[in-house]
Amino acid sequence: MIIINTLEKLFDSVRFAPAVWRHESEFDPTLPEYAGIQAITYDALTVEGQKTQSFAYIGFPESAKKDEDSGESAKTVPGIVLVHGGGGHAYLEWVRMWNARGYAAIAMDTVGFFPTAANAGTTEGDTSLYKHGLHGSFAREGYISTPNNDGFTSSDRPLTEQWMTHAVSQVIAANNVLRSFDCVDSERIGLTGISWGGEIASIVIGYDPRFAFAIPVYGAGFLSKSLTVPGERMRNPVTAALWQAEDRFDRVNMPILWICYNDDNNFSIMSNSDSYAATASSNERTILSMVDNMGHSHVDGWRPPSIMNYADWIVRDGRSFVRFLTQPTVEKPKAIVRVPEGASIKRTTLYYIDAPMTYSVHDKFNRGTSYTYMDQVWQRGPASISDSIEGNTTIGEQLAQNRVISTVLPPEAHGFYLEIVTEEGISTSQWVTR
Repeated sequence: MIIINTLEKLFDSVRFAPAVWRHESEFDPTLPEYAGIQAITYDALTVEGQKTQSFAYIGFPESAKKDEDSGESAKTVPGIVLVHGGGGHAYLEWVRMWNARGYAAIAMDTVGFFPTAANAGTTEGDTSLYKHGLHGSFAREGYISTPNNDGFTSSDRPLTEQWMTHAVSQVIAANNVLRSFDCVDSERIGLTGISWGGEIASIVIGYDPRFAFAIPVYGAGFLSKSLTVPGERMRNPVTAALWQAEDRFDRVNMPILWICYNDDNNFSIMSNSDSYAATASSNERTILSMVDNMGHSHVDGWRPPSIMNYADWIVRDGRSFVRFLTQPTVEKPKAIVRVPEGASIKRTTLYYIDAPMTYSVHDKFNRGTSYTYMDQVWQRGPASISDSIEGNTTIGEQLAQNRVISTVLPPEAHGFYLEIVTEEGISTSQWVTR
């Protein structure tokens, strides 16, 4: 508890500090598709009087730019903080996508890398233009380098020497940067992270309550239950004592979209399902979305339409998602769901596996034998949805109907969940096992 309180004080020192950032014009993108996006560095955690800084790209939609005639800012826009995953850095394309959607966006590097030339981070595999540590114009007096991703191997070191401490601090500080712009509505800034970034985002929401919503992709809390590498890491008691995101979920009240790949080789779905279960009661708009055939990469992690549709629902009065009000069980494989008025249900499906879930190193999807995959193959079955059972109600101030989704569970099913697909996105029940 003493260590957690120390972490809270460290993160509060970042959260309550004024935003300090610099335009790094030498590293502004020169490619026309990224015109207007700026390269910046900003201050994060201070360690024994020495400052740290993070590199980031920041961009704004056209609606946020000042009117040259009046000199007044346009109507304020929502914002989004973008946290990359393992092997990743700040991505220009990620910022561009959200700017095109009408959001101010900032994508930072959480692993202490800085560019060596303009246009770094245009694609997922673009790492050649990034170098770890302060170098060139980034080597400022009074600043120190931050650690690279160490996979939680430094959990027994002082907190300020651990990579995760700095990664969380950099995300909180990025929130400060966005909030410092008059054109950004500070009450409508969200957070999303992919893979390791999903793990980071899941931790951040327990320390920074200012986010209007969060969308952790792949990574989540309850990683000790994961059957993959993240589970091995989090079963280290020293790491768990510091970095179990779920230990602070009781402080989390913002709406969350827990979105994951149901056949992920890096995470297993019980972590996401349990994270949803631990946070759903705190906000009626929290959703679980376990996606079939999603894939695992940065591009796969920012591509699902559900992500931006969910953000629009929360901060731009977009259309609601279907929400599960109750959960199915093996004995009663049905659930009450709240369906927004006018929602077009495209598909209802039962997903199940016919043996207890296990993972091992083997070939799957023709990717070779160097990865750990789920040993089982997802089976699909029919699920039906009934007419209204309770009449009209509301979800997020929008008219909706309570209905029932149900299935006949095959006797061979060892684990299952129910899926409802609408134009807005995918909503699923929790993972249920025999």
